Amino acid sequence: MSTAMEAVGFFMCIVGFLITGASLANDYWKISTVSGSVIISQRQFENLWHACAENSAGIAECRDFESMLSLPKHFQHLCVSAAHVQACRALMIITLLFCLGCMIVSLLGLKCIKIGSTADETKAKMAMAGGILCILGEYILHTTIIAPASYRTPL
Repeated sequence: MSTAMEAVGFFMCIVGFLITGASLANDYWKISTVSGSVIISQRQFENLWHACAENSAGIAECRDFESMLSLPKHFQHLCVSAAHVQACRALMIITLLFCLGCMIVSLLGLKCIKIGSTADETKAKMAMAGGILCILGEYILHTTIIAPASYRTPL
């Protein structure tokens, strides 16, 4: 395997980690807009960790969910179960951990890095293990994408 291909794979691991982290921190997983009149309107949005309300002046008020394991009462009225959202939380965090492990193992497996073992066979095995971790992490992420889609739009 060429050094350029290894570097591109490692760069893709970093990009995947950053995009996954950005999507986890994104506030706009679920958005609803309430328009009263031309002057007054309100937008409500929430993610896996907190819910916010923003008025037409741009002032937002957010409240965190009281517990990591319990969700607000309004989830009981939707078609979304609390277990579904908790599964999203867990899968997103597991994806970040897989990506972090992938970056560490892939970094040690790069030919241009002299940290750890210097044997080419060992480096190749570490690079392969890093690639497999990256694929597993992205598979978990794509599994998690199905859950927020149904969380965003109740059936």
